[in-house]
Amino acid sequence: MQIKMTRQRVLLISLLSVICGLVLPYVALGDYVYWTDEAYQALSVRNYSDAPIGMLAFYIGNLWTRLAGDGLYQLRLLMVICYQISIAASCLFLYRKTGQPLLSSLLFLMLCVAARFVSLPLYGWDAGAYPFMTAFAIGLLWYMGRPGLRRIAAVGALSALMVLSRASTLAALPAILVLIIWGSRDERRRLVTVVKQSAVGLIVFAAVGCGVILLMTGGDFSVYVRAWSPDNIINRHFETGYLIWRLQECSRNVFVAYYPMALCFAGACLVGLMKRSRLAGFWTVSAVCAFLSFNFMRMYLKDDIHPFGLLQSFYILVLVLPWLYNATHDSRLRPEVARMTVVTGCVMLATVGSDGFVERPMVLTGIPLLCALMDKRLYSLLISYTGVALVSVLAMTLYVQRENLKTSTADLGGFGHLAGLSADPELTDILTLTEIAPRIEAIADKGGQYAVAGTERYIYDYIYKDTTSYNLHHFHYLDGEDELGILRELCVAYDYIFLLSGRNKSSASMLKACGFEVECEGCGFTLYHRM
Repeated sequence: MQIKMTRQRVLLISLLSVICGLVLPYVALGDYVYWTDEAYQALSVRNYSDAPIGMLAFYIGNLWTRLAGDGLYQLRLLMVICYQISIAASCLFLYRKTGQPLLSSLLFLMLCVAARFVSLPLYGWDAGAYPFMTAFAIGLLWYMGRPGLRRIAAVGALSALMVLSRASTLAALPAILVLIIWGSRDERRRLVTVVKQSAVGLIVFAAVGCGVILLMTGGDFSVYVRAWSPDNIINRHFETGYLIWRLQECSRNVFVAYYPMALCFAGACLVGLMKRSRLAGFWTVSAVCAFLSFNFMRMYLKDDIHPFGLLQSFYILVLVLPWLYNATHDSRLRPEVARMTVVTGCVMLATVGSDGFVERPMVLTGIPLLCALMDKRLYSLLISYTGVALVSVLAMTLYVQRENLKTSTADLGGFGHLAGLSADPELTDILTLTEIAPRIEAIADKGGQYAVAGTERYIYDYIYKDTTSYNLHHFHYLDGEDELGILRELCVAYDYIFLLSGRNKSSASMLKACGFEVECEGCGFTLYHRM
């Protein structure tokens, strides 16, 4: 199963793939409609000192906006750059490990295109922590190659940067101790080695962490401490029950998009691993599987078509292959299982403390790291798989773009921070924004104070308020027992309240009981003012 190409042709294809991977993600970057989480992330960038969960990522975003501007389009540019840095780092690791420019460059192209069309519609700025998480994963692999004090110090520094960019990754620190114990298994004075390396790693972690915090807060460490006030955190992102509910909610799409594709390609690779198989047969089986799986996804997901299936199946496949190969061919691959397990854990770190358990694993940057750990006899198999996957991802991308072109769009440049973005003028949130905007401006002209009650309030705070006059993180959803208490606070602080649609009936009663009456109603909102 060898692919024979001249070195010049391999380098040319690799160069073209890298160039396309660097350029394509920026095409039509404003096509996707803004949404609440994107505005929330933009507010966190603007007020990074009040966003401790990802302060380092938001601090970098704040520095970027000082240079490029405080618009969502500019932040999308930074999101793409973060993804490209993360993917490039893992692909460079793959190249240094394997010496395979074709495999590394094809993966870079496929993953950059997939990041553009998969991650942006979901949770773009989540990518802000990915460069640090990728560096941490590579640092762990580097340490596992030859454990020592210098390398554990590097891991300590990288882990500090990662935790400051996404606080929930603190869950990875106990695993470092396990790796230290694993790395000292051949040492005579094992306990001394474990204690010494643990101490060095912890000291470097604390020193780097404190230094970066002082840099971000202008030398005032108390700013970071105050940011961890319970009212300043979206606690719901850390609730286990909520994560389980999200997993159940998305289970149908997960099953339809991920597992049929994974099984098809696992079957194709099983054919490829048979001793009597031929490359032509593998390509045929892979192409048929890709065609059937894509049409299966189109049939059941309809408008929800994204390149999830191919990428997730590739990820699942790479996890399965070492055990499959161990069982059928060579037991010498077993030491790589530990490294693959570490990479898998780093990939899943992105899901810890997030309400997007299904959507946001760091799979795009994990794939090249996993491929780098595979046996050399599987490189041609991976190149073949990557070729099929790349064609399918590009086909899905063109399909998504074609569907987007069927939708009428409206320029949102009139809203300042939304310049460069387009949207469907018939969407409810666009109509709501269009109707609320002149009323907000009229209230501001009169010197009135207003608040928008509802999750979608983030977009209004982002567009119309330079600073957060009301705690940015105090509430995320108006539901359950929190709603009435939050509305009561708003009634004390503001003269005008825009109550977005979908709120409980008790919300209107609460506003009336606090001395507010309806001034007008519009698409998706009701405006109350103090009598």
